[in-house]
Amino acid sequence: MTAHRDETGTVGPAVALLEQDMAFLLRGLESLYRRRKYPVERAQYLLMLQLRDGPRASGDLAVGLRLDHSTVTRQIAALERLGYLIRTPHPEDGRSALLELSALGLLRCSEMQAMRRRGLSKLLCGWTDQEVTAFAGLVARFNDAVCRAEVIPYDDEVQRAPDIQRTSDPS
Repeated sequence: MTAHRDETGTVGPAVALLEQDMAFLLRGLESLYRRRKYPVERAQYLLMLQLRDGPRASGDLAVGLRLDHSTVTRQIAALERLGYLIRTPHPEDGRSALLELSALGLLRCSEMQAMRRRGLSKLLCGWTDQEVTAFAGLVARFNDAVCRAEVIPYDDEVQRAPDIQRTSDPS
């Protein structure tokens, strides 16, 4: 038994409240996202974050982003058209390429990150550093649960998937 389920598996009031708040949160975040004029789309930004630390193969990006390869390929093509990516031959596999951010791509990624951080800072004004740190820890823990749920689908029993490593800087 856990604090959010009784011995019969019935979801408790805390989970019911959280479900409703999550629905409003997602709607609110989408609304904020649509009103902001970000330099790149969210999906492109996530891909760019994967490339900040150096070149990667498209298949590695797909795994890191938990997306199918065709989706990542379309995002790569869009970023290449914008001049944000450089494609170089893979040194170990001549049939594939490594992708890395161009100088312009690094600039746009940094601009996007700065804009997002400023927006978060405004939303969190009035919070103490301790509250923000605690919230960041809880969000990271929830993201890990979401990642595990993608690996092992939920059924009536709560399952624990193997630990999944974060592939991007949570800061």
